[in-house]
Amino acid sequence: MNPQLLTLPTSIATDRLLLRPWAISDVSELHKLQQESWEQLNKWYGGILSKEQTTKDDIQVYINNALSSWYNRDFLEFAAFSKDTGQLIGACSFHHLDWTVPKGRIGYIVRKSASGKGYATEMANIFTRYGFQHLIIKRLELRTAPGNQASCMVPRKLGFQFLTVFEKNKVGAQGDLWDLEIHVRFNADNLPHLHIDYSQT
Repeated sequence: MNPQLLTLPTSIATDRLLLRPWAISDVSELHKLQQESWEQLNKWYGGILSKEQTTKDDIQVYINNALSSWYNRDFLEFAAFSKDTGQLIGACSFHHLDWTVPKGRIGYIVRKSASGKGYATEMANIFTRYGFQHLIIKRLELRTAPGNQASCMVPRKLGFQFLTVFEKNKVGAQGDLWDLEIHVRFNADNLPHLHIDYSQT
């Protein structure tokens, strides 16, 4: 399968979220989210979004890279906005895509002030459906650090199968070694109900 031939929805709506790929006009809003949330991103996420001194120029490079990767189909990330307020809530992505299977992983971030409201679970629910229905993925993983209890609940709420723990598999922000829980799904059956509208813009 040539992933560049896939016709993918670029606008997703639920009752409370609107999701779409990044745009250059999102630089300021993503920088605000990053500055608000960099400490938790530093602890659990890593990368340029996790650095205290990240600038708007850094954010523009991040978005440019995300857009390039979108068209190459090797990293697909959507920004998620509140339907009521228009605030940037977070982002959800497909990464480590291997189109020979095809398979991939889901990742997500939620801004600090929006934590604890079920947004990570909602985004992961959306992307699980999107992966199997639109990317025609055969295997989808969620990896979580056991110390991040909120994130660890997401695959359990969505019916992912727990496979194993990769012990001391990732270096944390303080140089400590993390374990990673590996969760997997092979289809979108029996996910919690969620009303989703897809469109191509």
